[in-house]
Amino acid sequence: MLKSKVEIRSIIFLLISVAVVIPGAFVYRYFPDILYRISITAIDQQNTLKSLMAVYLGFHSYGILVFLNRRITMSP
Repeated sequence: MLKSKVEIRSIIFLLISVAVVIPGAFVYRYFPDILYRISITAIDQQNTLKSLMAVYLGFHSYGILVFLNRRITMSP
């Protein structure tokens, strides 16, 4: 089955974004001092970074579902 150029480009973009953002989410959560030169000392700061990591992973797990199941669309 031949796919259109637009569909192929969107799949490639999706795979690249998943490959970049998922490791970035873990670095953002576990090693924030590498990115921002900050020291996380309070539990509230740790929980904030943990919740942001969960948001990143949630959006990209949806992206993986879109890649695996073409019936789900990302745009209206």
